[in-house]
Amino acid sequence: MATNAYVFKEQVKAVFRLFCFMGFIFLICADKGTAQQTEPPVKAPAVSEQGKAMLFRHPKQGYLVAIPPGAIVEHRDEVSGIAMKSRKGYLITLQTGGAKRGTPLPELMTRLEHKYLGLGRPWSRKLGEQPSRLAGLEAFEAMYEGAGSMVRVVLTRGIKLDYAFIFIAPPQEFNKLVSDFNWVLQSFRPASTGGGDQDSSQEEDGLVEMLNGKVRNLKDSGLGFAIDYPYSWVVEKGNGPAVIISGRKGTPAYFATINIQNVSPTAGGGDITQATQHVVEDLKRQLQAADLNARFPGQGAYVYNNQGVTLHGLQFTVEYESSGKLFKQWSVVLARPDNGIVHIWSYAAPEDRYDRYGAIAGKMLGSWSIIPANK
Repeated sequence: MATNAYVFKEQVKAVFRLFCFMGFIFLICADKGTAQQTEPPVKAPAVSEQGKAMLFRHPKQGYLVAIPPGAIVEHRDEVSGIAMKSRKGYLITLQTGGAKRGTPLPELMTRLEHKYLGLGRPWSRKLGEQPSRLAGLEAFEAMYEGAGSMVRVVLTRGIKLDYAFIFIAPPQEFNKLVSDFNWVLQSFRPASTGGGDQDSSQEEDGLVEMLNGKVRNLKDSGLGFAIDYPYSWVVEKGNGPAVIISGRKGTPAYFATINIQNVSPTAGGGDITQATQHVVEDLKRQLQAADLNARFPGQGAYVYNNQGVTLHGLQFTVEYESSGKLFKQWSVVLARPDNGIVHIWSYAAPEDRYDRYGAIAGKMLGSWSIIPANK
């Protein structure tokens, strides 16, 4: 055990040393007029509480991002950005610079590679790259391998600012830890027009409320569950035993919906594992009937664990077209052992807004509580 603890600490030190070496990774690619020659002062570090995320709004740039539970945050000046150092052994940095409109994001990534990729440099090998989206903005990301580390870089551009997210973790832990980085990306809100970027309606989309605990609780014994949702969002009754939760009409979150419904599996469905599988298959048939080109990029197990109750279900993602617009959906299917009902929890949003509201959906799913049939 002592040896493992020592190795873990050394991995953390190695990751942090790499960050210190890369302190100006994004700034180097900025216009000469904005580059600084000395390292900016570090503000007093903050620590998010264990088990709780912390919201960080940059005091000058105005962007908003969530800090993972237990992470130590160093806030550098208005150019260098912030560093999130986790006890789990990873490091996340967010750096900004003036938007370079004449430089496509792939070319900006290439500039980073000229400084940091190659023999004797922090990144020894490139593993891949692809275009993506972040907070409704065009983005570009790449993966690298370094000395005792793996690195994922995500670049995006607002109206006045370019943003660079960098995630560094030990290779053997990368796949497990990258979910924290994905969550940070989902929480990101570019600055409002007053701070230098697009108006992202940060206060209206529900994220600030959700992470600050300003929520409402929907408890429906008839439907058999309770769930928290952002204070400014609304609940509507769906057709049959179902509810729909979304942002208010007229807000950007209006088309981001959480739909929870109950279904009874077909007769002869067998045990709850078979019942869950049958419901998933039926859902997929319905989606394919609505859009023959629907894609199902992922499916896997889902484990519900709340208040001493553990249930095993399934989850899957789907991409489909509706009314000429591309949507993405994440569904969780969970069969109850006490009354034969199967719950279907789904988060859906237009493809260009899906990531933006994913952090809210994830927090809502985490609050979802199954009410026993006898209560």
